[in-house]
Amino acid sequence: MWFWICLILLVVFLIFWFWFWFSSRIIGGNSLKKLFAVIILIIVMADCFLTLIGQPPLYWKNYSNCDESSIVGQALLRLHPLAFVLGLIFWAILITFLINKLTPLFSHILFFALFIGHSLGAWSWIQPYLKSVVEILIGKKFNYSQKTLYGEISDYLFYVFLALILALALKKVRKRIR
Repeated sequence: MWFWICLILLVVFLIFWFWFWFSSRIIGGNSLKKLFAVIILIIVMADCFLTLIGQPPLYWKNYSNCDESSIVGQALLRLHPLAFVLGLIFWAILITFLINKLTPLFSHILFFALFIGHSLGAWSWIQPYLKSVVEILIGKKFNYSQKTLYGEISDYLFYVFLALILALALKKVRKRIR
């Protein structure tokens, strides 16, 4: 198990290190788009790392025993951990390309939607460790249920809605600063 984790993390580190270097040359002089690309790549890398580390011990013996809330991520993890890593690398390339090519408003919407989604994905791996603390603070028990396609799509639509609000707010703030 630890051999696979170390190998995968080494591959992830090398590819993202190269991509940080390469993406700055693709995006060029737009410093806000560079910042967006680097932040998203860091969040995606953290989500990938926490997803692989959070897999149960049975997963490393039989890949069908994966634990992932994203349906696409789950399908890739069931194939192989390296398929999951390669899928995230493709995703990072696509994100960087879109952030570079879209208009500022759509680039901001994409950034905030992905930031919220992958941050919550990373949080979901940290959450079990902090679950009891949060439950004590708010005085309420959480109900964790099986994820459905409808639930996942509604989550994505919620992320896009929040991203739209944040992007429009950023646009207003940028106009006032100029």
